Amino acid sequence: MKTKMPELLIALFALQAVSLLAWHPVQVESVAWITELKNVLSLFFFLLALLAWSWFIQESSRPPWRFYWLALVFHLLGLCSKSTVCTLPAVFLLVLWVERKRIGWARVGQIAPFVALSAGMGLLTIWWERYHQGTQGGPFSLGLLERILVASHAVWFYAGKLPWPAQLMFSYPRWSLNAADPLAYGWLVAAAGLCLVLFFTRR
Repeated sequence: MKTKMPELLIALFALQAVSLLAWHPVQVESVAWITELKNVLSLFFFLLALLAWSWFIQESSRPPWRFYWLALVFHLLGLCSKSTVCTLPAVFLLVLWVERKRIGWARVGQIAPFVALSAGMGLLTIWWERYHQGTQGGPFSLGLLERILVASHAVWFYAGKLPWPAQLMFSYPRWSLNAADPLAYGWLVAAAGLCLVLFFTRR
């Protein structure tokens, strides 16, 4: 089947965007420091798992299960590279939703092993960091609300580093966010607003 012109233009634009991001200074640490190569390795396996999953869910009377098992293996390898790959099952659900595929109990059962692997690696990471890296007390004793505020701030902070990559450093100064301050919720409200805009303009 011939590729349509709009699809070709989208592919070329995506290739250009990826090429620019690959040369972006914010990515230097991932290729210059051996301790940060986990970012490159985890993304490699993340994308392979996503590719295998996208092939598995294609409409067919006999689903190609070899791609399912490949996705599961790549997911495990990605988790062993960096535990943040645990978000992959959520991406699988997003792919199903975007492609307007039915998310029934069969699909939930297929995604369940990925969730189990993610949860297991997440718990292992928490245990390791708490008892072997000393991530307890002081700056690590944040409540759930404070953690959400920090995460919402981080999204916009790093997004701002893309168009303006100034004062890049490995470890940035700690943010002091006060959950009692109404202004601290600005980043969270902005993120929620962006999600709503993307949802209502998804077509």
